[in-house]
Amino acid sequence: MGYNYETIGRLFPRQHAKPLKGTLDSAGIDLTPESFLGFSMSFIFFLGLLLTIIFFTASFTFDYLVAITQLFGQTSGSTSFAVMLVIVDVLISYLISIICVVGGSYIVFIMRTDNRRKSVEAVLPDFLLLSAANVRAGMTVDQALWYAAKPEFGLLTVEIELLARKTFGGEPFDKAINVLAKRFNSKSMLRAVSLIKQGMASGGELADILESTGEESRNMQIIKKDISSSLLMYVIFIVFASTLATPFLFAISHQLLMKLEEIFAKLPAQDSAQAVGGFNSGLAGMLKFSSIPVTSGEFLIFSLIIMTITILISSMIVGIIQKGSKKEGFKYFPLMWVTAIILYFVVGTALSFVLQYLTY
Repeated sequence: MGYNYETIGRLFPRQHAKPLKGTLDSAGIDLTPESFLGFSMSFIFFLGLLLTIIFFTASFTFDYLVAITQLFGQTSGSTSFAVMLVIVDVLISYLISIICVVGGSYIVFIMRTDNRRKSVEAVLPDFLLLSAANVRAGMTVDQALWYAAKPEFGLLTVEIELLARKTFGGEPFDKAINVLAKRFNSKSMLRAVSLIKQGMASGGELADILESTGEESRNMQIIKKDISSSLLMYVIFIVFASTLATPFLFAISHQLLMKLEEIFAKLPAQDSAQAVGGFNSGLAGMLKFSSIPVTSGEFLIFSLIIMTITILISSMIVGIIQKGSKKEGFKYFPLMWVTAIILYFVVGTALSFVLQYLTY
């Protein structure tokens, strides 16, 4: 990021920006908190400006802005109505921009952090066992870690090389290895670092500590895989119900509602009342209407909101089942949501063609 972004980010209080450093490190993003906040504020500003122009000029959104403005008691055509319309447009645009940027950044952080954690935990047992062998060969701890960092260990090798450069530059080993633990949101890595520090402080057998830690990490990976496999059917059912079944049923309901609107639009008011004349008089009186209370447009908005909420909750449940944390499920939300939206409109379009064919 440029210096300008960092200058903008310094508008935030330092006590609010400082905790973001740990999140950026865990996600592997080499930026200062001020630079990231400055870039986010700039992106929110331009995205909000773009949405403001789109909402105000597009007919399909302008009507909703007018309806929302009228809820505040403003009358169309007045100067106060025009001012309120602009204010509502700006507020909605920037609210959506903030939600998109903050939510998108949060999802990106979780996905990058999870990917880094999984890549490190996958090779951590082999790395610790190789480090233990190097210690048994007579190397110091920092040398053992350095020579154990083989290219096939990928991301962990890069971080160990960074650790080695810090120690060779004169930084104490116990402080440098603390940075390694903070760079990954991994309990296994944190536990390994803690045991190494305790072993060095107490003068214990570091080779035995590293070897036992590596074996335990490997056993924990096997247990997690067994648990995930046993709960796979629950995950499949939840994903099917939220991503496939829900949009399919909503799409059918939406098309039927549109067809009912077409039928009632062709009937006079008295004919629609006579259409229910076969019922008893009390029920017929209740069913005397010339239009449907809920329009297809309103049902479309309702169905999209309900699908979004359903998929969000389902993704969190999947995260709890697979990883033990609802935060881990947010990375599934974009794919599930896009799949559900595509299926909703595909099924609706196909059903519309079918109904038109049957009508003719």
